[in-house]
Amino acid sequence: MRILEAFVAGFATCSTQWKYNKRFGYLAAILNAAGIATANEHVHIFGERKPTHNGGSHVVNEDIYHVSVDGEYFKGKQVILFDDLLTSGKTIEDFRRKLEAAGAYVEREIFLARTIHHDPISNRGVLQEMAEGFYEAVAHSKRCFPQGVNINKKSNNNYNKVA
Repeated sequence: MRILEAFVAGFATCSTQWKYNKRFGYLAAILNAAGIATANEHVHIFGERKPTHNGGSHVVNEDIYHVSVDGEYFKGKQVILFDDLLTSGKTIEDFRRKLEAAGAYVEREIFLARTIHHDPISNRGVLQEMAEGFYEAVAHSKRCFPQGVNINKKSNNNYNKVA
C-alpha cells in the first residue's frame, strides 16, 4: 500500500501561477517519488495579486486574479492542504472552500511558518500578539493541533519580559 494512498496533497495558492509552480513544484516531485499523489497540476492561477505577507490585500479585482480548480479531479478526493506561510489564513480558507465546492474533502491544513509583523518602535507585533493570547489560542486550536498542545506558563523563559 502506498503512503497516504487515500489522500492527495494540495498546495495553497500563491500570488501567481509562476510562483505557485516554483514554490511547490519541487515538493510535489519529492512527494510523488515517495508515492504520495499531488494536485498542483489541477490548480490554475490567472493574473496576479500582491502577497499579504508583503503588505498586500486579499481584496482583488476578479478580472485580474482568479483561481480555478479541476472539479472532475477533486470530486471525492481527500485532500491535505499545505502552505508555506500563514499570514491571515484567508488564502488557505478561500482555497479550502473552492476545493470543497468542487467536491473534495479537506482533511488537514499544514503550515510551515507564520508571518510575524513587528514594529520595534511601538512594540506592536509579536509582543501585542503574546499579550492578546494569540499563540495560546493557536496552540489550543483543534484546527491547527487536533491532538492539543500543553503550554507551560511557569516556564523560565524571558519572552514575556521583553519590552
